[in-house]
Amino acid sequence: MSYVFGPVPSRRLGFSLGIDLVPKKVCSLDCIYCQVGPTTKKTITRKEYIPLNPVVEELKKWAYEGGEADVVTMSGNGEPTLNSKIGELLIQIKDITDLPTVVITNGTLLYRDEVRKDLLNADIVLPSLDAVTPNVFRAINRPHRSLDINKIIEGLIKFRDQFRGKYFLEILFCKGINDTERELEALYHAIEKIDPDEIHLNTVVRPPQNKRALPLTMEELERIAKRFGKKTKIIAHFDKEHLSTALQDFEKRVLDYLDRRPATPEDLCLVFGVTNDKLMNFMDKLKDEGKVVERVYDKKLYFQIRE
Repeated sequence: MSYVFGPVPSRRLGFSLGIDLVPKKVCSLDCIYCQVGPTTKKTITRKEYIPLNPVVEELKKWAYEGGEADVVTMSGNGEPTLNSKIGELLIQIKDITDLPTVVITNGTLLYRDEVRKDLLNADIVLPSLDAVTPNVFRAINRPHRSLDINKIIEGLIKFRDQFRGKYFLEILFCKGINDTERELEALYHAIEKIDPDEIHLNTVVRPPQNKRALPLTMEELERIAKRFGKKTKIIAHFDKEHLSTALQDFEKRVLDYLDRRPATPEDLCLVFGVTNDKLMNFMDKLKDEGKVVERVYDKKLYFQIRE
């Protein structure tokens, strides 16, 4: 599929079925820490970058073929709110699946009435706010020239007043840039006004596009979390523990699925959004552990739970 991908394991959302709504690196920011790479088209112009109809058809196909996930997430490799059809898509998703809808956004366009109106159709919205003072905002996020951080914060506050779903605010810290005493104090006061349900602290844990983007330590994040209060969670991971957890979650999902019905490798690749090579390596492991068995029916290979 071209626009629908996954599901992929997410620390915050469970298994997330992703939807790309803009081409790669079409964004209103060019953050120094971005793992996707430099922004190729920095813009605040909203339009139908990716047509709505093929996205809806791919989602219908996934649902019809028994796809399973915990949420449907608008995220991908660019800023999803740049797609002017996001509100309409969020409505149409409700006709296809009962899964909660999530929008992961940089939050820069929430000062616009029409963007806030579009996102009211989501169940969960996760905007970012990495800086409050203009100089730090420009240093870490390298925004489109017309964006103003004060207007962005006003938009985040207005959306809180209008939105009845879950509202999580993420802050990604880069060493020596947005972790100064002045910036932390400014962030604290802005967060008080935005009043998100949760505050998620992150740092640079994957290769960034700019070598200036350096991570904070867990101890530094813990000090900030204590300062920001009880609603604060640290979502950054510094070791391989999260990979092990993701594999355990994936194993449970596969076994739960096979407990209901046998499935071909093609079925499992489609449902769980993995390549055939990765799937077969994983299924070999489950066979060796005695958890699944192979069965051939009508010249097709099936996996099923070992009785």
